Amino acid sequence: MRKNTSGFTIVELLIAVIVIAILASITLVAYTGIQQRARTAQTITTAEQWIKGLMIYKARNGSLPSMSSCLGAGYKYDYNEQGASTVAQCQQTSSSVGVVTNPAFTAAMQPYMAGSPAPAMVTAANSTTSWYRGITYNINGTTAQIVLALDRGQTCPAKISEYNRSYGAPTSGLNTNMVCIYEIGSIASYDFN
Repeated sequence: MRKNTSGFTIVELLIAVIVIAILASITLVAYTGIQQRARTAQTITTAEQWIKGLMIYKARNGSLPSMSSCLGAGYKYDYNEQGASTVAQCQQTSSSVGVVTNPAFTAAMQPYMAGSPAPAMVTAANSTTSWYRGITYNINGTTAQIVLALDRGQTCPAKISEYNRSYGAPTSGLNTNMVCIYEIGSIASYDFN
């Protein structure tokens, strides 16, 4: 008499486990890529909204705002967002120089913005004292810049609104996320370039 056994052999179970592991890893990689693209799209859309508001401000006031500030809400302090300070910070270029959310800038822009659109809070960090997060409105001499931090593997768009990218490169050190810089005009009065 023959004994009928039902079930799977160890080899069949091993093959099934391997196939499931491969499918899970492919799904995880695809999901991570989708999240990164969604954060990039959120940041770029937010930057375009801020640029439109800034251009309306410029048309009404004759120049762009002359103070740097974080754009949007939700910023925390320090490169890892763990700092004890309650100051909202989006950029640090040395141990003593950084950009925070500027209440005067926020008040000046309020009539030209519908709310305070927020970017994805990606941090591009070379070190604990050299990093960017989200979107920064930065004054470099007399030039106003928009600085974006995007996830690694993403590409800085060649243009945001009508403004060409002036710089785009991955950071090194703490991570390899992207920093993208766009010059949007002069802060000099009645300079309509």
